Amino acid sequence: MAKRRPKAGEAFFQYFSLFLLVIALVGLGARAALDYTNESQPPLIVAAHAVLMLVWYVLVPFQASLIRGRDINRHKRFGVLSLAVAGGLVYTGVYAAGRHFLIHEDPYAVLASAQTVFSYAILYLLGFIGRRLPSAHKRFMIYASISILPPALIGLFAAFGLPALFILPLWLVLMLVPIGYDWHKHKTVYASTSISAAFVIVGMLVALAVGLHPAWATYLEGVRA
Repeated sequence: MAKRRPKAGEAFFQYFSLFLLVIALVGLGARAALDYTNESQPPLIVAAHAVLMLVWYVLVPFQASLIRGRDINRHKRFGVLSLAVAGGLVYTGVYAAGRHFLIHEDPYAVLASAQTVFSYAILYLLGFIGRRLPSAHKRFMIYASISILPPALIGLFAAFGLPALFILPLWLVLMLVPIGYDWHKHKTVYASTSISAAFVIVGMLVALAVGLHPAWATYLEGVRA
């Protein structure tokens, strides 16, 4: 009996992750350009965080292309690489959040940075644990990508002189895209899609409610003192 070929992946996940890569490239590039213009040099570990983000955004569509090409073995090998990238992202992201805690004037930025790192870590972990169930694996991973997009979106909006909070509607739309795809393509919304979207959206709302509350700013001032 001939060996059955593995099922090819869905084109949506490759193209959507490529779209996220473009946003990351433009947004992070804009942030770097603004930093250069303002003659501010971020610490090396913060620059490393940005580089790891770009590596992640390149890795996700590449992995999707391997699945579409039914190259499962290479996909698994690069999946091991993703462990190192994800670990580095979380580590440097925690440092970046701590840096906001020490020097940033916007109390919301402290909580927002921590929330994106936490969301990414949980969604990546769920995707890694569920790697033997492709429908869940790729949805958790695409939402992991969406969860850490705010720094790039902020850079994109800052280039036009817009406040950071203006990114929220666009970020929400990006979170709704996989839901729309599930419904259009499969006439249902996968549990992994619903869980991921709800997790990031609830985290965003909690960060907004707490981060913009005067008590949070008072608490940070007390800690700094």
